[in-house]
This record gives sequence, structure tokens and C-alpha cells, in this order.
Amino acid sequence: MKTTTVSVYAAFFFILVLSVSCHRDSEAPDAAFQKIEMCMESLPDTALYLLKSIPYPEKLRGKSQADYALLLTQAMDQNYVKFTSDSLIALALNYYTVERGDTAMRAKVQYYYGRVLRELGKDEEALSFLSSAKEMFGKIQCCKMFAMATDEIGMVNRKKKLYQESLKNFQESYAIYEELKDSMGIVRAEQNIGRAYLFQNKWDSCYFYYNNALELARKKTVSV
Repeated sequence: MKTTTVSVYAAFFFILVLSVSCHRDSEAPDAAFQKIEMCMESLPDTALYLLKSIPYPEKLRGKSQADYALLLTQAMDQNYVKFTSDSLIALALNYYTVERGDTAMRAKVQYYYGRVLRELGKDEEALSFLSSAKEMFGKIQCCKMFAMATDEIGMVNRKKKLYQESLKNFQESYAIYEELKDSMGIVRAEQNIGRAYLFQNKWDSCYFYYNNALELARKKTVSV
């Protein structure tokens, strides 16, 4: 099954390269990017490979350039590639202003810009973008991204030693992941809650959530 999936995306790669290189000013890149986004969750390494294999990405303009920048940032994040600059995601941020794109797309750009800034150690700036993204995701009821933004805000608060605030953030995201039955989201949230208790020297609570996260992760690994 896994081999078949990879083969499908390998074949798609050649279509992608042809469409982007031959039709940079048409709707072809948009269609290709939509297909990459569809495989982002289950095959993030494939998504990153496809994006990095696109010829002459610097020649993309407007929406195509912005979408490429956003998708590449997302793929890098999901493949744990370290960010060294915000210049890539800034291309998407500069395009998706209030006048351009729907709320979901603008919120996603705000989230990833905040995500990059947090990795770069620019916590106050990151908090501003993450809070904006969270508010927008809340309005459109995009629950998973709302939880992800809440997680990131919790990370910033924890770094600022606002441990009680960070705990509230992680508990909020945990409740959403439980409602969505998102097991990996639950694992991450429980790890974060456990660490929040660790910083408050609440050892029993820390152990409880770390142990829960470990057991759920084991079950998930066995079932795959």
C-alpha cells in the first residue's frame, strides 16, 4: 500500500514539473499546489521533495509565488527543518493581506509566520501573529488549526515563564484534539501539559500526562 502511494506521487511529480514549468502564468500551478497540499498531512516528506523539485520557483509571481512559499514553509515545518530566516514565509504574508485571500488562507499564513518567528526567537512578534491566527481560526471554526495556534501560544508563554498561562493554553488545545479524536494531537498536548506541570514542580501531574502520552504513542505505533 505504501509503495503504491509513493508510486502515485512519483508519477504526479512529472506532471507537476511539466505544469509549473510550462504554465507559470496559468492556473496549472494552483492545481498542482492543491494536490501537494492534499498529501502534506500523510506524506510530508513527499510534499517537501515535490516542492523542492519545482524548476525555477523564483520565476513564480503573485498568488502562485505566495502559495509556493506557504506550502514550502509548511512542508519544512512538518519535516522538522530548522528555519533560519522569515524571508520565505514573508512572501506569502505580503501577498495575503486583508484585500487578498479568504480568512482561512490569511489565518494559515499568519500562523506559519508566527511559527517561524517563534523558531527564530522573536517571541513577542510571534505571539502577535499567532494570536491573530487563533482568532481568525476561531471565527471560521477551523478547529485543528485553532488548536495548533493555541499550542504555539502556550510555547511562547512557557518560554516567558508564564507557566499557568501556558498550562491553560495546552489544556485548551488538548480538549479540542480530544473532540477531534486526533491521537497525535492528543499526544503532543499531553506532553506539553506534562512539561507545564514539570516547571511548576507538580510531579504527580507531570508523570500522569507524560505516561498517558507515552502509552497513546505506543498504541498508535502498534496500530500503524
